[in-house]
Formats: sequence, structure tokens, C-alpha cells
Amino acid sequence: VVIASVMSVACTVLPAIVARYKREHPGVSIHVYEGVHGNVIENVRSGVADMGLTYLDDIAAIFTQTPLSTQYFHVVLPRGHSLAKQRQVAWSALKNEQMVSLPSDSRTRRLIDATAVTAGLNLAHTITVTQFTTMMQFVAKGVGIGIVPEGTLADALSLGLVVRPLVRPKVSRVLGLVTLKERQQAPVVRGMV
Repeated sequence: VVIASVMSVACTVLPAIVARYKREHPGVSIHVYEGVHGNVIENVRSGVADMGLTYLDDIAAIFTQTPLSTQYFHVVLPRGHSLAKQRQVAWSALKNEQMVSLPSDSRTRRLIDATAVTAGLNLAHTITVTQFTTMMQFVAKGVGIGIVPEGTLADALSLGLVVRPLVRPKVSRVLGLVTLKERQQAPVVRGMV
């Protein structure tokens, strides 16, 4: 079974799903491709992957979509940061903050930037990384703060980072499973779905 998954799911939710599946199907090999949303969709479309775990915004009609959860965005902060005293952080409070961010071509970054512009902000993306785990390490060293979907929060908490919900506005994305409508899934793949 080949699964394409956005990084925030591959390193958090997916291991438990695969572990449960492997207990029921010990003889089945699993291959996971981790990447950004566009890679996940292309891997499913091209047949490289049997299924994809990604965000369900702007999914083409050639795919079947199964919503799994709604993920809200949070800010991750080093301990002792002035915003850590707040229970929630408004987007406007990010005005003068140094950001550790994903690349500008990632869908997550585009959503963050669009929300910031709508809130009248121009975020200072001073460090750009390609993985959430790398982002968390930079935040832990105090070089900036990050904005992440809630699926990545376990990583942040394991590093002792402070996590606060982002509000005014609250921003979320629906995470789900995508498969190609025209592709007949093997029974072993259907068992994963």
C-alpha cells in the first residue's frame, strides 16, 4: 500500500493509523511519501500512491474526498516569549514578530500569508524551512515563532514549546483522504481506507 501524506500528518497521525492496520494485515508492506499538498495530489493522480492524506481545499473533481478532521492553526513560541502569557493570540499580535516559516509555495504558507494580509499584517518570514520538525527546532532555539496546524502540536509540546490558538480570525483546514475516482482499489488498500 502506497500512501502520500502531507508532512504534518505523516509525522503525527499516520504512524498510529499504520500501526493499527499492520496489526490486522501484518504481511502488507506500507510505503509513505511525505510532502506538501501538491506532491500528495500529484502522487495520487499519477498512480504513484494509492491514496493521499492532505487538506481538502481545492480538490479536483477527479478525486474522491473523505473528510477526517478539522485542524485549527496555532502559534508555537519559545518558553518565556511575551505572547506565551496570553491564552490565545490574535493575528494582530504577530505584527513585529520574527517568523520561522514554510516556503512561500506551500499551501499552508499561502493560507497563513493570505490571513495575515486580510488582518492588515505583513509577516516577517526571516527563516524558511521545509519541515515542521525543523521549524520547531528553530523556534526552540528562540530565533522566531511559528504558525502550524494543530496536527503538529505534539512535536511542539515534546520540545517544551508553548502553544497558543490563533484567533481573530480563527483559521482552519479540513484534513482528509483522497483517492482517484477512476482507479479501482485493491481489497488490501480498501482495508486501509
